[in-house]
Amino acid sequence: HRLPARTLGRLKSVCRSWRTVIESDRFASAHNEHHRRLADAASSPSSSLADRVIFTCCPPLEDEPAVPLRLCLASAFVMMPPLMNSRVVVSKPCHGLAQVMSRSRCCGERTELFNPVTRAHRIFVMDDVDRSLDVSSGSSSIGLGYDQSRQEHVLVLLAAGTECKVWRLREDVGRARTVPAPPITPRFLPSASTVPPVYIDGRIHWMCCSPRAILAFCVRAGAFQVVPAPPAPGTGGGGDDTSGTGTEFLV
Repeated sequence: HRLPARTLGRLKSVCRSWRTVIESDRFASAHNEHHRRLADAASSPSSSLADRVIFTCCPPLEDEPAVPLRLCLASAFVMMPPLMNSRVVVSKPCHGLAQVMSRSRCCGERTELFNPVTRAHRIFVMDDVDRSLDVSSGSSSIGLGYDQSRQEHVLVLLAAGTECKVWRLREDVGRARTVPAPPITPRFLPSASTVPPVYIDGRIHWMCCSPRAILAFCVRAGAFQVVPAPPAPGTGGGGDDTSGTGTEFLV
């Protein structure tokens, strides 16, 4: 129902089932309603960033996991979402999904997958995902990627000194697949809520502190490769030198 009418006229020629759906009264009503709201929003003087920004809280509310920022600013929105008391990092959207990562004393490490369009969300608590891993010791990090060949999202848990786990979101998330450990064993790996991994061009990248390197996981091949890290700030060299202060981020 988000497509223009001219495109729908061409899509009716694809197959009979598509033609039946497009010509149904229910679809026509949904299509007209959607484009009417778009026209109203475009002509409204209040149409701004507040209409497109999504406000969510962690953990999400049961009845309203996310609301547009416009509703939070309106005087009619009486109940404001609770403030978060833990660090929360939101990744760059990956093919329509955003990864919300947080760490708290009560829940531990957790990641929430959030669809800003449909506002659907799913929470993964790392202690529940794999109880055999000590995710609180700073030796594991989870990242979100996309397999273009299969057109599905994947979650990859990188853990120090053990085989890594991969969950394909179209399958049962409780059934993780193991992949070979990376060529190097990171002795310290920042958590995703501290230094989030970066997905780009089919690979998820992690910044390892010791030894200092960048681990890249190819989602399609299911294998790691090591990318040399640039010299540490203030040290003039790479390697295992961790004498610098501060935190390095991948962008």
